[in-house]
Amino acid sequence: AEKEQELLGETKAEQEASVRARTEARQELDAEVDKLRVEQSRAVMASEEAREALELAEAKEKVTHECEEAAAKEIKNWEALLEQREKEIFAESEIRERARDAEALVRYEQREKELLVPAIALAKAEREEAAAARVEATEHAMQEVPDTNTDKA
Repeated sequence: AEKEQELLGETKAEQEASVRARTEARQELDAEVDKLRVEQSRAVMASEEAREALELAEAKEKVTHECEEAAAKEIKNWEALLEQREKEIFAESEIRERARDAEALVRYEQREKELLVPAIALAKAEREEAAAARVEATEHAMQEVPDTNTDKA
């Protein structure tokens, strides 16, 4: 009976040791599972952060591209406006130049009239004087020529 008790004691001690070993093994296993869950959770979070960072980078790239396109359009618009303004300035310059030319022509024609009117009047007066002198010379010449009609009568 004592032997039996010893055997039972050993068996009980073995059982307790076995239960303790199993409990320790389960605790170690649980600790490892917890570690794996933490690592998995960190990996999921890191993956999510990487995905968000990638989405953010793609969104920034899209916005940058859209901004570059908008800037290029704006530059083209400004270039077109500048070109149009250059044309307008050139046209205004031509108009001013034509106006100056027209004013110069008017001044030239006015000066020409100022010079020609007296010259024409003088020439007209000289022509009239010459015509009058011719008439007078003709009359004078006719007076000096003997009248052949009166001599015969």
